[in-house]
Amino acid sequence: MGAAVLVAGIGNELMGDDGLGVEVARILQKSMLPSGVTVLALGNSILSCLDDLAQAHTVVVVDAMKGGQVPGTVYSAVLQYPFPASFSFSGTWRDSHGMTVLDVIMLSRAMTGRPARVLVYGMEPASLEPHVGLTQTIAESCEVLARHILKNLKEMTLTP
Repeated sequence: MGAAVLVAGIGNELMGDDGLGVEVARILQKSMLPSGVTVLALGNSILSCLDDLAQAHTVVVVDAMKGGQVPGTVYSAVLQYPFPASFSFSGTWRDSHGMTVLDVIMLSRAMTGRPARVLVYGMEPASLEPHVGLTQTIAESCEVLARHILKNLKEMTLTP
C-alpha cells in the first residue's frame, strides 16, 4: 500500500516563480514528515505520478496560482468531484502529453477510486517569465508555505 497522503510539487522551474511548487516539495522532503506522507517534486512530470495517485487517499497539490493578489499570497482549497470547469492555476500544469494535473487525478480516480480527497495550495507568483530560479519574495514565501503545509500534514495524519 502506498502513502496515505501524497504531496505533489508542480511547476516549470524554467519559468521563474512557476517552479515554486517544486521548491516547496524540496523543502518538505528535508523535513521530518509524518508517517504515511510521501512528497514528490514533480515539476512537469505529472503523468509519472499516476501509480502514486492510485495508492494515495489524499493528494496535496502545490503550485503557482494566479488570483490577482500580492505576490506570495497563499491560496488553499479542497477540491470536490467533479472539478469545476473553470478551475485553473498558472496555466503551466500541462505535461509533455498535454495532460493537466487535474486530468491525471481524474484518470486515477476513474481507474481506482483514489485519491478520495484533493487539497490544493497555490501561491501568487511575482514572475512567470522565462528565468531559472525564484524571485526573492517567492523563495522566502516558499519556506513559510512549507512550514504551514507541514503543520497541516501533521494534523491530517493524527486525525483518524
